[in-house]
Amino acid sequence: MDRDLESAAWKGEPTGSSPGPAPLWVWLFVLALGAIAIYSGYSALTRYQLYQEAETARVALARDKDRLEANASDLKQQLDQANKRNDATESALKQSRADTAAASAQIGDLQGQVVKLQGQVNDLQAKTGTLESAVTTAEANFKEATTAKETLQREVDSLKGELAVTQKKLEEALADLARARPQPAPPAP
Repeated sequence: MDRDLESAAWKGEPTGSSPGPAPLWVWLFVLALGAIAIYSGYSALTRYQLYQEAETARVALARDKDRLEANASDLKQQLDQANKRNDATESALKQSRADTAAASAQIGDLQGQVVKLQGQVNDLQAKTGTLESAVTTAEANFKEATTAKETLQREVDSLKGELAVTQKKLEEALADLARARPQPAPPAP
């Protein structure tokens, strides 16, 4: 019969005798299973919370990544624009330096021309001084010549007057002489 009880217990059939309270090991086993279930539930909740926090962090990081990529793209465009402006500025600076060099060369040429013209001006001023001196001398000579001409004209006028008087006297003397001379006889035929 023991065999029958064992086989019945193994098969899950009720046995004829009622067993007493469950042994301690069963209670400990149930308690251990309960603790394991509670611990597993707590662990599952904790892991779920950690998963939710990680998922929230992942979404935030993805959003931050997208925003950072957009910012990086904007910064790259700004850097490209700044490089273009820098290149344009450098090109303008090179052109300005070339223009400055050309202007410096022109200034040097103009300064040479100014020095040359200044020399010509000095020469002309010296000639002007000489010419002014010559003009002053010529004016003085002109005044002297004018004075001499006036003096000579007065002398000429005086001599003309004297000549007229002398000629008149000569004519009178010739007339007197002609009257005083006998008239020659007309020539004979």
